[in-house]
Amino acid sequence: MRREILLEPDSEKGIKAVFNPAVSKKDGCTHIFYRMVDEEGYSSLAHAKMVNREIKERDVIVLAPKEEYDSKGCEDPRITEINGTYYLTYTAWDGRNARVALAVSKDMENFERVGIISPNIPVGKAVELTKSERYKSMFRKQIEGHGKDSIVWDKDCAIFPYLFDGEFVMLHRIEPDIQMVRFSSFGDLQDDKFWEEYIRDIDHYVLMQPAHSWESEKIGAGATPVMTSDGWLLLYHGVNRQNKHAIYSAGSALLDPEHPEKVKARSKYPLFSPEFEWERSGMVNNVVFPEGVEIEGDQIRAYYGCADKRIGLAELSYKELKDNLENI
Repeated sequence: MRREILLEPDSEKGIKAVFNPAVSKKDGCTHIFYRMVDEEGYSSLAHAKMVNREIKERDVIVLAPKEEYDSKGCEDPRITEINGTYYLTYTAWDGRNARVALAVSKDMENFERVGIISPNIPVGKAVELTKSERYKSMFRKQIEGHGKDSIVWDKDCAIFPYLFDGEFVMLHRIEPDIQMVRFSSFGDLQDDKFWEEYIRDIDHYVLMQPAHSWESEKIGAGATPVMTSDGWLLLYHGVNRQNKHAIYSAGSALLDPEHPEKVKARSKYPLFSPEFEWERSGMVNNVVFPEGVEIEGDQIRAYYGCADKRIGLAELSYKELKDNLENI
């Protein structure tokens, strides 16, 4: 595997960090959307263009803090194209609540906000709703830290670039697992009753739980899934703690092509972990955080955040990736 720095923050422009990139390719150009942090600590979503591995344009802001729900930051994007529409999901941070928001575009230049598409439910109510003792425990931890009227935290959202029987399928992460939700329209996701039923039976919607020591604390969906000859490839991150310090590593999984809720294989060991100084030292140390992927022939390119400071590019063969997988 080859890894390199792809993009560093431009301090002369007052940019403190650029990281956690999503990608979409069109007409030979790789469009990179990423989290950009200014000197005051606020995050916006920025856009760069890359042609033949050369950055042609960068740091063009497409979404900045504006609405009440993202007033303190627009963070960690993923992008999906379906039938000519680009769906950009991101973590909306209001200083207390972390939720998933959506913006849409036809040209990857101009984005229109749709709003919050994750559960808009107070965590105190979620404790009462859910049948899952495991999630009751997790919700109570949020209450301890943020109060019972804080909204259920939800992050790491990625939409499949395909409609399954006419329905959207979306991955998201209410700690500590990766969940999957199907829906007919994004209006469904803005209906409290939809999410109340979902929270009640949340165990039913869990795609993957932490399974190995390198991901023992929590996992989260990474890049938008891409189709391979073996099924949908999902890059994700896993977190464990060493001497009380969190270590974020990258993993992968293969999902059934027709029924993506079925996991065919997943990483027993990390695909890669923080190793180089530029992955180990930054705003948050010891983080590799994949959010974008491209496949050309046998080559896989993973775009990832490095220590919440810069953007990295990892390149490996499909065989290397499959050798890391364990069948389920």
